[in-house]
Amino acid sequence: MKTLIRTSALLAGLSFLGLASTSLAATLCEKEIPDSGYLRNFQKLEMGNGGWLFREHDLITEFGPDRAGYNGLRALNTALAERGTTLVIVPLPTRGIVHPEKLGDIEFTHSLAAKNYSLYLNRLRTVGLMAPELTVLTNGDQEQALYFSRDHHWTPEGAKLTAGLVASLLEEAEILDNVASMEFNTTIIQTDSTKGSYSKAALELCKREFAAEDFNVFYTEPQLDIFADAAEPEVVLVGTSNSNGAKSFNFDGYLREALGVDVLNMATSGGGFDESLLLFLGSKEFSLHPPKVLIWEVPAYYSLKQASFYESLVSALGEES
Repeated sequence: MKTLIRTSALLAGLSFLGLASTSLAATLCEKEIPDSGYLRNFQKLEMGNGGWLFREHDLITEFGPDRAGYNGLRALNTALAERGTTLVIVPLPTRGIVHPEKLGDIEFTHSLAAKNYSLYLNRLRTVGLMAPELTVLTNGDQEQALYFSRDHHWTPEGAKLTAGLVASLLEEAEILDNVASMEFNTTIIQTDSTKGSYSKAALELCKREFAAEDFNVFYTEPQLDIFADAAEPEVVLVGTSNSNGAKSFNFDGYLREALGVDVLNMATSGGGFDESLLLFLGSKEFSLHPPKVLIWEVPAYYSLKQASFYESLVSALGEES
């Protein structure tokens, strides 16, 4: 009885501090955040193993758009194909699927999430899009972390593995066979560290401070005559801060090395799933020189349901044709 009273008192105290939730063992804190600013995506933080933090985005088990969204993707893919551009979508698997071993006491049905993620990739292929076999990243047996433990970005290792899977897909499809090949070399140029978006949210919302994470910064450069004429890249990358943000994870460089061709990086930071794609397809670069391949990196927690997004893109592409 005394133990029960002490436990109840502890829970009451934690609730007063804003730290109690459905799982005392896993929940770091849960706060109601106004629908503005980056903190709205971190209203509930949960603690896993080894200092890993997770948010609701990491623990979803359903992926992909509704019927209207898939129809929009099909229409976008068709409109790009009419311009001679093959769309390759790269829906990055969530942190919970990739690293279930880090979840600890957090409630998450990995088998269901992994199954539905695989179905999502297959549905994308069914409507005509090319999507790499990213399910190999969801086995939970990676030798190196593919995501940071307290940040929503992938590590350079995650970027490298994903680039290799994209290259395997394009090599099998033989889309770039007629593009002049180049040799690239990737090296470590320095070390960097990141406090991480989860750490920043934990400090502001939970009053808990976590250490920064160190990582190697890689750079990929061509092995060619610096005076040689540079051709317009036939591969363009659009996406999020995973591909072109304040911290360099070298996804575009790994793509160059794996594909053996140059890649124009048009990804943007802080623009969600759509900004960089909208900007590039409305740009002079695309109008004058549609690439053979457009790689769209987008985290899988984005549902891609916005029908108006596809309608505006397809309409714009139709006007340019």
